[in-house]
Amino acid sequence: MAHLKLSSYSIIILSICLFLLVFEHKISSQTNHHFINPQTFAYHDFKLNETTQTIFNKLNIANYSGEFKRGKVKDKLEDINNFMQWYLKYFPFPYASYSNETDWLFGLSKYNAFRLSSHGKVDSMTQASSVTCFLYGTLNKQYKIVLETNFMYYKNNYNWKTSLAYVDYPLEYFGIGNETNLADQKTLITTDWQMSSYFLFRTWKKWYIGPVFDVYNYEKVKLAQDEFPLPNYNTSADHVLGTQAGLGVKIIMEGRDNRLNAKHGYYVETSYQLYRNAIGSQFNYDAFYADFRYYFPIFKKVTLASQIHTESKVGEVPVQSLSLLGGDYFMRGTYRGRYRDNVLMDAQMELRFPIYWIFSGVVFNSIGQVAPAYDQLYFNKYHYNYGVGLRLTMDSEHDVNLRFDVGRSNDQTIFIVNVSEAF
Repeated sequence: MAHLKLSSYSIIILSICLFLLVFEHKISSQTNHHFINPQTFAYHDFKLNETTQTIFNKLNIANYSGEFKRGKVKDKLEDINNFMQWYLKYFPFPYASYSNETDWLFGLSKYNAFRLSSHGKVDSMTQASSVTCFLYGTLNKQYKIVLETNFMYYKNNYNWKTSLAYVDYPLEYFGIGNETNLADQKTLITTDWQMSSYFLFRTWKKWYIGPVFDVYNYEKVKLAQDEFPLPNYNTSADHVLGTQAGLGVKIIMEGRDNRLNAKHGYYVETSYQLYRNAIGSQFNYDAFYADFRYYFPIFKKVTLASQIHTESKVGEVPVQSLSLLGGDYFMRGTYRGRYRDNVLMDAQMELRFPIYWIFSGVVFNSIGQVAPAYDQLYFNKYHYNYGVGLRLTMDSEHDVNLRFDVGRSNDQTIFIVNVSEAF
């Protein structure tokens, strides 16, 4: 999903509240009789109307057949939670936002987690697979469509992940380097399609290895109309347009208890890719990626999560494909691409804790910087982020959350809505 400004964040929260109020009103309006007691809040003799009952029966939703449970507030909340989880299982999540670059944005997001079956039987030893799809469009006729699949096969012996995307959407560009100014913000118009895929084989215990292949085809990269280029800006057709294709090897060590929402364990991922003319790339460069994570349960249901992440790209790297600091997953108080260069290094820590019922929270901080090379990274040049987040359980079976984060840097505040944890 996308970064959201304050107005859009309020819209989403208001939409959720309105949804719950409408649902509650519908229950109340169909109840034969109900009362509110100072000690309890119970609905009596309530039955679903014939049309709704027929829909639920066809979908085999057992929790909604017959009468709602009698009880106190907790029972009512559980009924609402069950309905919300049922809704998110079968229907997409709508959202909206507003920004000067896009005007109003409207989108849908769908996420499902499941375990693949073998010979008609679900393998409980295999970790959950997932499918994610989201799309949105703006009143300025800008679009983005993304489909991502992440499958775990046969007792976790194989992992196949693929991401497909079509993007016709503006990006904010601040220049190249670790000390760009917010006042230099320009709008970069891009049109491209992307494909990334890897297939890994488990070789020994928790270690996986396999090929990785990425293709990016940029049809348009230019500054928005009436905007003047920055001194270090270079987006002529010879430097940015065309196809980038990279082939390489990826190694993963999967030691988490749950890939979708880890409570304890560790994770290591590293890859090296060669972008070369011989495999269809119009640009020749090398790309290195490494990601190290550790999850430590300090109390019951309280986890301290940590991550170190780095990227390096050397050669004929187009400006839009440099290592980008910030985003939904790293440096969450910084717009993705606020700082960009050949080399990136960042780290973050997050404390995850329960609040009440289906709600939980996080507090996080992070540091990061970019540079032309690793030997030009300096301790006094790191940017600092901090923030808080709210989690709403959307799939209790696989422990998947809807994520609301607010991140802050020295000159930006970023609101994020997404599915599953940042790392």
